[in-house]
Amino acid sequence: MSESKETEIKGIDFAQAMKIVNNNLKLYVRLLENFMNSGMDAKFFEFMNKGDAAGAAQAAHAIKGVSANLSITDVNKVFARLEDALKKGIMPQTNEIAEARQTYNAALETIKTLVSNPSLLEGLKK
Repeated sequence: MSESKETEIKGIDFAQAMKIVNNNLKLYVRLLENFMNSGMDAKFFEFMNKGDAAGAAQAAHAIKGVSANLSITDVNKVFARLEDALKKGIMPQTNEIAEARQTYNAALETIKTLVSNPSLLEGLKK
């Protein structure tokens, strides 16, 4: 198994995350918890429901940025695509919005598990 696969947990590149936080696991878990409790997704979906492309693009940008900083790769990829489309004036289709919701919720479930059991990450820390 390659090192990148050993340190990737359901859409989180843990090795990259540890580089970003200088191997500070306690800080990383706290940042994950902040992301989990941020409600950033609700803002995005609220803008989408209102048909507010500019607001949705800003919310997608925020989610993209935070997820990149936390190495939450799946969320980052999905919201980067959405932001790009919205900035071009293209409203996402229903299936794209559903994918974003599913991807974000899957990440939240993973994060909830990791925040509740940080010891799961301890064995991966190098």
